[in-house]
Amino acid sequence: MREERFYPIIEEFLKKKGFECKKKLVVNLKTAIEKYGQKSWHFDILGYGDKGTWAIECKQSCALGQFSLALGQLIAYKHLIGDDFVRNKLESKVKLCAPFFFSLALVESEQWPIRQQTNTFKAICDSKHLPFGFLLITKDQKVQEIIPATPFSY
Repeated sequence: MREERFYPIIEEFLKKKGFECKKKLVVNLKTAIEKYGQKSWHFDILGYGDKGTWAIECKQSCALGQFSLALGQLIAYKHLIGDDFVRNKLESKVKLCAPFFFSLALVESEQWPIRQQTNTFKAICDSKHLPFGFLLITKDQKVQEIIPATPFSY
């Protein structure tokens, strides 16, 4: 299952929690390329509204490579949203509001044991004091919040 195929599932989950959604939201950083080393950044799914802002990185499997990449992207999301320049760029597209939530969403599969990835994710987040949550997209295409995202403010 490609990541984009489960964006509507995450979007429905966020809407039930009172968030509006943007998928594949691109933030143009051309004027800050020296600072970030790239021209743009995209958020897989950004939930926003009066309840806060929720950035979700989606991966199609629980393989260690996908998991590691997603964790790095969540750290980057947290850093970028905290930067005034990026926040201003985002606010021209969506309504940002504290608190901020950050989560990894992975698809359940027979091939990759989700329990081990959950334990690894929690251990890393706890040891580095990262406020990230863990969402599981089940085989029946429901979202389970395995580890709730900790509300975070800048």
